[in-house]
Parts: sequence; C-alpha cells; structure tokens
Amino acid sequence: MMFYPLISSWLLLLFAIGGFLIILSMAFQKHPVLNAAQQKKLMILRLIAWSCFLLLLLNPGKITEDPNYDQTRVAFVIDHSASMGSEDLAQGQTRLEGIQNFIKTEKFPRLGPYHKHYFSFAETTKEIDIDDVGQLSPKGPTLLDEAIAQIDKEIGVSQLGGIVILSDGLDQTNFKGAAKSVPIFGVSAGTALKKSLDVAIQKPSMPEKVQVNESLSMEVAVHIAGSPKVQDLKLQLKQDGILKESKAIQISTGEPSLSNFQMKFDREGIYLIELSVSQLKGEATYLNNQRKLLIEVVDVKNQVLIYYPNLTNSFRHFMRQMRKDQQVQVVGMVQTSPGRYLLQGKKELAGNLQQGLPDSAEGIQNFSAIILGNQNKPALNEQDALILKQYVENGGSLILLGGKDSFVKDRIPNALEGMLPFSTLQQSYQTGKFIFTTAGLQASGFQRQMDQLIETNNGNIGLTAINRFQGLRPNAQIALYAQGEEKLPIVVWQDWGQGKVLTILTNQTQNLGSTAVRNQNFMTFMKQALTLSQNRNDLHDTLSFALSKNFVSPQETTKIIALVKGEVQETTEVIGDVFKHGSDQPIQSVELQALSELQYEGEIQALPPGDYVLRVQVLKEGQSIRKRYKMLTVGQVQQELADLAVNERNWDAICPPHRRFQLSEGTALESALLQAIRKKMVRKEIFPFWETPWLLIILILTLLTEWYLRRRYNLF
Repeated sequence: MMFYPLISSWLLLLFAIGGFLIILSMAFQKHPVLNAAQQKKLMILRLIAWSCFLLLLLNPGKITEDPNYDQTRVAFVIDHSASMGSEDLAQGQTRLEGIQNFIKTEKFPRLGPYHKHYFSFAETTKEIDIDDVGQLSPKGPTLLDEAIAQIDKEIGVSQLGGIVILSDGLDQTNFKGAAKSVPIFGVSAGTALKKSLDVAIQKPSMPEKVQVNESLSMEVAVHIAGSPKVQDLKLQLKQDGILKESKAIQISTGEPSLSNFQMKFDREGIYLIELSVSQLKGEATYLNNQRKLLIEVVDVKNQVLIYYPNLTNSFRHFMRQMRKDQQVQVVGMVQTSPGRYLLQGKKELAGNLQQGLPDSAEGIQNFSAIILGNQNKPALNEQDALILKQYVENGGSLILLGGKDSFVKDRIPNALEGMLPFSTLQQSYQTGKFIFTTAGLQASGFQRQMDQLIETNNGNIGLTAINRFQGLRPNAQIALYAQGEEKLPIVVWQDWGQGKVLTILTNQTQNLGSTAVRNQNFMTFMKQALTLSQNRNDLHDTLSFALSKNFVSPQETTKIIALVKGEVQETTEVIGDVFKHGSDQPIQSVELQALSELQYEGEIQALPPGDYVLRVQVLKEGQSIRKRYKMLTVGQVQQELADLAVNERNWDAICPPHRRFQLSEGTALESALLQAIRKKMVRKEIFPFWETPWLLIILILTLLTEWYLRRRYNLF
C-alpha cells in the first residue's frame, strides 16, 4: 500500500500537526459547561473525524495485476507432417511420438488459470482436444504459415499470450516468426540424423529454368549415416514419370557418392525430375531417399549486339554465321570512322544505335548479350566502357573476345578493366599450338557440350594463339582450358552486379577444327558461350509472374501477378492458360488485366484436385513473344521432401534461440510462457478509501454525532 496525497506533502503535514495540536489543547482545557465525560466524548469524535479527513487527503492505494484470461490464451501447435515420422529419437521413437509424450507428461500446473488450445497441422489445421493428440499420425507437408493464419481466423492472434510450435523446424511456407505480433516459442523434436541409419539424397544445385536444347548437367550427392559397412545402392532418375537413367553406387558413412546426370529438353514447359535411391531396412526415414524437382524450359530468342569499335575480318564472320541461327536475333554495330557507325542484322532492334552506344544503359538493356570485339583504347573510350558497365550491373551479359589487341594492361578503359575476371599483362597475345581440354573442370552443361565438340572432332580442336593474363579474381571461374606446353584458361567468367562478364581468350574461334566443320563448330561454341554468359533469374526476364499460392484447395481461386518488361503497346496482351499436367489442351484461360504500365493481374477459377501447369504468355499483335510456366497443385497432399536433418538455421526463422526448447525442458518453457503472459496482465490502481464509501460515512456520522451531542449539551 502506498500514499498518493491529494495536496502537497508539506501542506498535508501542516494540517495534520496543527489539527492534532488543536484537538489536544481542547482536551486539556476545562470546559465551563461540560463535565469531563461529555468533553471526552466530543474529543474522541473530533479525533476520529480528523483522522478520517487526513486518510482521505493521504489517499492510500495500490496497483494490482490481474490476468486477462481472454487475452492470455496459449496455443500449442503440433506438427504431424510426414517428416515427423522420422525415427531418430531415443529408443527408436518418432519425432511425433516424442511430442505426444511431451504433451502427455508436461501438465504445466502454473498455466492452470489460462485457456490452453491445441491445434494439429500439416496440410490442414484444426483445433483438437488434448486427449486426441495421441491419435495423430505423420502425413502431408509442413504448412506452418497457413497454420498460424488459420489459428488467427479461429481465435485471433491478439487473444494469445504465446504460441508454442512443437515441430522439427522443417517448413515449406517460409514462415517468419519475427513478423508475428504474438511471441512464438518452439519445442524441437528430432536430430541431425548423423547417428541413425539413414540414406539421403542431397538437394542438387540446378537452375529453375533452362532453354530448349540446352545441355543441363546435374551432380547428385547421396549420403549415408549410421552404417558400419559399405552399401551397394541404386540411384535412378525419372523425367515426368519415365525412367531415364539408373546408376549403381557404393556408399559408406562419411563418404558421399557423387553421380552426374546429363539432360536436354526438346520443348518448352514444366518438367518433373524425380530422383530415388534404394531403401535400407531400419532407416530412420525413407522420405529423403527420393527427391522431386521442377524445372522450367523456355524457348527464348537471344537478342545479341555484336559491337566492334574498329572493323576487322572477324566481325564479318561473326555476323555471317550468327545470322544463320533462327534462335539468335543479331544486330551488328561497327565503327567505320570516328563518330560514324554501320548497323547490320535486325535493325529494328537497334533502337538509337545509329550514333553509337547511347548515353544510358537503358538503350541497350533489351539485348540479352553484347559481344565486344575490342576492349582497348582508343577504339573503346571511357564513356562507352561506363555504359557497358552499367548494362552488366543491371543484369546484362558481356562477352569479351580475345585477339592481338585484346586484354592489354594500361590500355583497357578503367571502368572495363575493373570488371575483368583476371588481371591483365602488358604482353597478352601468345602464339603456339593448343587444343581444347576440360580436364580438371567441374561438371556443367558447358563442359559437357565442349566434351561432345572435342569428341565429334576427334580431339582436333586446335588453336594457334591465345591471350594470357596475370591472375584470377577471387570470384572468377574457368569454364574451358587450352592445352599446350602448359594448360591455360581459354574461357573465364565472373558475376558482376546482376549480370556476367565472360572472356574468350582467343581470336581463333572461327577456325575450330577442319575446314569442312569450322562454321558448325564455331556456332556450337558461341551458342554455348551465350548460354553460359546469361543469368537465369527472373530479375531481367521479359516476363516473370507469381502465384498467390502454388498449393490450393479445390474451393480456392488463384491470383496471377505478371510483370512484363520491354516495350508495351496497345496491342499487348497477357494470357494465362491452365493445362492438366501431361496434356496439351488448356482447360481454363484468363486474360490478365493491366494494373500499371508493366504489371498485369488475373485470377484462375477453382479447379478439381490434381496437378496443373500454368502457362502465361505475352502477345503483341496476336504473336506470342514470350512464354513462362509454373506448376499448380490443387487439393492434393504434397509429399514432404525437405532436408530432414533438424538444424538451428531452420528454427531461426520460426523463433529466436531464447524461446527455443528441447523435449526435456518443459519447466523452462512454462516459465518463459508465464513471463510472456504477464506482459498482457491487466494493471489496476485501487484507492480503497475513495472507491468505497465507508470512510466518508464514518466521517459524516462522527460529525453528525458531534452536532447532536452539542445540541444535547446546550452548546448552541
């Protein structure tokens, strides 16, 4: 109890002392009319009245905290997805069984007054009774973000003092606990699968999209844990359900097996790649013995600018050969004299190049790649180099050709020299006898194509000159070597900004192989170099689109948001078509409406359960200029194929470390929950002498009693 005086403390003290002195002085004075008993009664009444008045002025009170039971609820969210069936806990328990025992054992007595809700979630979320937790079985994907959204609909996140997620931390919805307004706690079940018997396919590194007829090399790593001996297994690859390749592998604990698969796709669309490895009896889980991957195959015409600051014979060869390829739309620009330029090829793509490179990279951003024939001053000035640098930083691909006057130290413009994947030399050009080789290179689509080129020409891919350099930049990568007296890099590249810089360190690409096949070899090499030089992300694609959801129920509609770059005309249309997976006939079409100059939006109506392919295409004057694809799953349970090892990285997205607990830390979890709940307690200030009438009643009664006695004693 504390005091909250209604007047200043010094004035209150003065009143108290003065009042009591007056009452005491009156008590010791003999009244001429009253006898001692009567005088004593009046003094007692005055003392009581004055005490009541002082207590009212002192205003004693206290602050209380009471639970707001409507806003301090606790939700226990139990994951029973497929990964929770992994048997990697003590005594062969599954992760779900560990959580079920936790719920059964931990009674949380200090949470007794608060409402506790129990939700199960996987592909769907529903509230269950605590007695039904033991009936859950592992199945379906982990859709944590949707689970929390469903809980918000049912009881409201604002009503919760805390959410406890009991899971292995694996999630397919990119849930971010830090973005939620309610404290998120985690109870982790599972291990890193290092001690349990388990065979796992590591997720391969592969692009989300490739071009038609592009060679794709995919390296697949298979790991095994908990096996004391070498195991003989079979690794298979299927494409859209059809077995394409099967490999026998041997694997032991701590020594992963690496296998390389080569793929090429002859039509655009979405392809389902399925990897599977043999199952061993007694594995903790079979989920990671298989993996499904989606890859988009696009048919894109390369729009290439070939820029020669000075005219050489190789320019004519480049233009003549590359104009034969229907998949390449080429513009040639050559400086014939200072300030004068000659344009060849698809002049409608040239834009404002009649006077050379524009003042801004925006004027050349429509080109998917620029091939530069000479990088040295004075042929290439600093202004042009700055424009090319901006073009690459914005996502473009720049290919630099070798030659006698290429890559010479102190002659390359500063802006361009900093972009090179190596340091230059004063004497770069070197003659000799060299042949292509891929020895020592990491497997890739480009390396595979070069191997085929070498094999087709019986190893006779000879060069008579190359460009040398001093040393590689830290992020540079070698894609091809030339073998002479020593092995020297011939194709080197590096990422720069959002784009790439690729260098071809020779001027002999038009003379590859025998005379009869040189032109064919040249185009094979250049097409693969163009493919290697280009980024495959959507940041600078002509068309990119996203779906509101990739997994929907049969009752849901799906929103499409598309972004179209480049010149948009009145005749531009953006159309979305839905196909049953494996069919060529659309079952639903929608025309996307323009929300802005670049953004379009449409809605796919509810579909029956199944797997569908959504194609979005841009049409100008009725002609399709770009198509993109995505997979849409309706009303089906996606099989969970995440990396099943429990790790801190996955949990960090769900909740911070200080709110993360193990199955053995129920008491610590209860204390943390209580601390969070207290932040939602209702704080009240209570002033009992003013909020209840009793003190005022006593004051008034004493005053009335004194008045009555004074009348009776004839003091008026």
